[in-house]
Amino acid sequence: YYQCAKAEVQKELLAEGYKVLDCEAKLRKAEQDQVFKGLDRAQTIKDKFLEYSGADIHLELDYTYEKNPSEGNRAVLQISGFFTATSLSLIEEVCKSNYVDYHDPGNLVKRAFRRCLDNGLLEALAQRVERLVIEGQPVQLHFQADLSDLNMNTEMDGAYAPLRMVLLAFIDEQVLSYRSRGNNEHSLILDEVRLPFFDDRGKYYPPWKFSQRLWQYCRKLRSLDQPEKQIKVDEDRRGGTFYYSFTYPN
Repeated sequence: YYQCAKAEVQKELLAEGYKVLDCEAKLRKAEQDQVFKGLDRAQTIKDKFLEYSGADIHLELDYTYEKNPSEGNRAVLQISGFFTATSLSLIEEVCKSNYVDYHDPGNLVKRAFRRCLDNGLLEALAQRVERLVIEGQPVQLHFQADLSDLNMNTEMDGAYAPLRMVLLAFIDEQVLSYRSRGNNEHSLILDEVRLPFFDDRGKYYPPWKFSQRLWQYCRKLRSLDQPEKQIKVDEDRRGGTFYYSFTYPN
């Protein structure tokens, strides 16, 4: 019954004016393009597929067809909506149809989803997205530098300030706001880093572009004591958390 449930949900979303991706076709294309080859240990096939799909929002559907001998049959949908770029949860709803005394999964799914729509499911989703536009896209930043001659207190060439302050100065110029959670000699952790939703041209500003810009900036840094020595910066993105580690090449 799951395919029936998915088809009905897609049909209703299209009727409401949403553009719905054909996930099966996208998955076949991803396999043809060998997208899933060479996944690192931190990235799942699901993560890679969502990144490849280009979807702004994705819904996860859990479907149950209940058969009650005394009351009849009904469909129960659990719908979870996420902002794909950061895996941020947008909605979580359970939709239930009325019990009926006949067997018609497709019709019952439609009734269950229609009940959610009547209760404001899509309006709630739109409001959450509008909040993202106003407040910014939330991500976390984790920086690690734990060598004896390279850590958060190491003075940077040209800036005459420690690595920690150099990073914060750059981030201050790029984001709307942030909150510092961890700050010691070897690490810097920033929570609730709010990225602008649009760039200077009014186009959507995906978090990976910010991460790439930050990584490129970090690669240019040199320590004051060893300006001739290039710093190696490893970047890893896992959902809405971005990790950066600073080392010297062997």
